[in-house]
Amino acid sequence: MARDPRDVLVRRGQWSSRGAFDRYHAALFAGVSFRGRRVLDVGGGVGTCSFFAALDGASEVVCLDPEAEGSTSGTGAIFRETAAELGVTTARIEATTLQSYVAAPGSFDVVIFHNSINHVEEAACVELHRSEASRRIYRAVFQRVADLMAPGGQLVVADCSSKNLFPRLGLKHPISRSIEWEKHQPPEVWARELAAVGFAQPHVGWTSYNRLGALGWRLLANRWAAYVLTGHFTLRMTRR
Repeated sequence: MARDPRDVLVRRGQWSSRGAFDRYHAALFAGVSFRGRRVLDVGGGVGTCSFFAALDGASEVVCLDPEAEGSTSGTGAIFRETAAELGVTTARIEATTLQSYVAAPGSFDVVIFHNSINHVEEAACVELHRSEASRRIYRAVFQRVADLMAPGGQLVVADCSSKNLFPRLGLKHPISRSIEWEKHQPPEVWARELAAVGFAQPHVGWTSYNRLGALGWRLLANRWAAYVLTGHFTLRMTRR
């Protein structure tokens, strides 16, 4: 195994620096223990969160990504190459969606939606704050998540909030111009829908631009700064 796994992720272009990696994941997984736990990483891409969990002691990590087909290129190949370089044997990637994934009830202790919750049912996400039909679609998804989790399991969600200065002004974000604001929802909307199927104890945090370093995290990782940054939040809840 590499002397420091963070060096592998930085070298492979998955993180800009050790410090950025540490600060971000400390905020994302505050209060979450992975040791000896089973983890489901939904829409996990090349697996950075999966590898963090595995290296932090998770007994099993399953990363779901529908674009992971193919053994020589793309998401799946990057995941497997990174796992080999890190010496990780407890994490695997499966090329499927959450809706199609099959596992026994109570199979997981931690479920992660890292910048992926809005893509699970993208059309429904756009209307979630104003459409009962869209709410029913997402509640069915969240009920499936609850069924896959053991009681007391922890759910971690990270995404951008649509409550932001730039969409209110009808503008693109000057730095993160690719954000499609209409395809995102604020954390309180997600917490409400998750509570409807039995998740409790919502805790919301806010992130800073990693490029601004430790000082940026001290000054800007809050709701008010998020309103003029990208509105990136973390939401943690517990399955009752």
